[in-house]
Amino acid sequence: MKQTILVISPEDAEYFREKFGANAAILGIEVVEGGARRTDSVAAALARVSAEIDFVAVHDAARPC
Repeated sequence: MKQTILVISPEDAEYFREKFGANAAILGIEVVEGGARRTDSVAAALARVSAEIDFVAVHDAARPC
């Protein structure tokens, strides 16, 4: 099993869902609103990880290097 979770800022949620919501749904991407700090956002995503998932990779798109 695989799972893709995308964390977005609450301020961008409406725009994201309007512009990309249909694509995310078709691709099976679960969209989660993040928190004030990166750790809050990661925690929000980890809370949505299925029990069937064995490994998790966290990518920081804002600071990819």
